Amino acid sequence: MMGFLLLALSLVSGVSNGDDIDIHWVYVNENLSWESPPPDLGKTYEYADNSELVVLYPNGEVVRFSCTLHRDRKTHRLSICEGCGFAIQKGTWMSNPDHSIGVKLRWVYRPLKRPNGQQAEPETDETWKVQSEDSRVGGALMTPSLRYLPVHSLANTKFLANAIRVEGGGEKKLSSGLTDTPTTH
Repeated sequence: MMGFLLLALSLVSGVSNGDDIDIHWVYVNENLSWESPPPDLGKTYEYADNSELVVLYPNGEVVRFSCTLHRDRKTHRLSICEGCGFAIQKGTWMSNPDHSIGVKLRWVYRPLKRPNGQQAEPETDETWKVQSEDSRVGGALMTPSLRYLPVHSLANTKFLANAIRVEGGGEKKLSSGLTDTPTTH
């Protein structure tokens, strides 16, 4: 089954070139707490600020992206709140003989700096279980602390890919915090 997961992920879209993320690679935590903005604002969405997206790239890279998600009240389509801030963990994943995956993650971006020049947190090493689903390459992912479900619709995967590339360590930053590569919107 794990071999199938690896093969199917690679066949769906190939290895990521960093420009976009295939929706089949993306999972969201199951325990989202949806809230509504005040009614007088007239917003057509709900938001969950306890959101985590997991991206399992076919090449063995993994990203956990903590953010705020919006969900359209009519279509239920998800989108990342681009102005709400986020944090990124990056690492690798590999299949295990018992049909689980081994995941190593390290924090690579947080909006808050660590006090007094503290060293970065150590890499975490976890084993995740994969629950298969007929209609999806991989079903739910069970981590030691959370269950992640496949995302079927995410409006701004290009924003996600760009944030991972720029803030996740894929591009050189200038001393101002800006990148040396222009971005387009």
